[in-house]
Amino acid sequence: MTKPRPRGPGRWTASAIALIAGLLCSACGAPENTGPAGRPPAARAADLPLRVVSLSPVASRFVLLLGAENRLVGVDSDSAQFPGLEAIPAVDLAGALALMPDLLLAAASPAADTPEARKLADRAIDVVEFAPRDLEDVYALFREVGSRLVGRAEALKREVELARPLGVIGGASFGQRRLRTLAVTGFEPIAFAGAHSFETDLIELAGAHSLTHAHGGEAERIAATPDRLAAYAPELILVITPTAVSAAERQAVAEGLDGFQPIEFLTFNARTFWLEDPTATARLVREVIVQRTPPLDLGAP
Repeated sequence: MTKPRPRGPGRWTASAIALIAGLLCSACGAPENTGPAGRPPAARAADLPLRVVSLSPVASRFVLLLGAENRLVGVDSDSAQFPGLEAIPAVDLAGALALMPDLLLAAASPAADTPEARKLADRAIDVVEFAPRDLEDVYALFREVGSRLVGRAEALKREVELARPLGVIGGASFGQRRLRTLAVTGFEPIAFAGAHSFETDLIELAGAHSLTHAHGGEAERIAATPDRLAAYAPELILVITPTAVSAAERQAVAEGLDGFQPIEFLTFNARTFWLEDPTATARLVREVIVQRTPPLDLGAP
């Protein structure tokens, strides 16, 4: 089973990864001829026989993004509602085992001592935990999973299509003042986005400094205590939620953050933005950061 990759202390920032990817690939030639909607031709996919079951809606959307839905022999019930996947059988883990796939994409692997885990091992079914927490995870999935689905070259092209425009946005803030910023990701209880989160990546890409990037440890979420807020001493807090918040929720956040200002509320799904319109989302965050960032005082010592 493929487990989450170990993360060392020398992790690159999202802005650095995206910028380097954009620069390295800026000289790439025109993309290879593709089928409808930019998907790889069926003949190319047929060169890589692989039976795949996805038990994760995020993984299923990733497969669709790559144009590799012809690999799928089973999906979870939520994924079965996606356009293009309606004809694929909806299964649970037991149903997935019965389909004998080569590759199983799941939000989490079964515990090692469970009957399901033993059956997966006995049948040589490769399990990939598909639960990216940040852009570093996403880029790795293009290489590790995408390459198996559509081939290395096609997966790299798709990765570049994501990374190149983000690199341009990240590079736009070079040499500018970086606003000390925190992201709030939940209300009950209020939590800050940790070092390994899409919210932190977006803050860094937007030209600000995520205060949890260097001091957030391995956590994806960090409890927002008054002492922690005081220690971070942010200049801006972004409240990022997948749906618009009510006036009562705004008030609750303000009270939970001891009346801190300024607070900006942004509405988008941070966990899946990279599957939707990543460039527009990164630009949205950057616009807020730019509006809130005072000009660099070149006369300061």
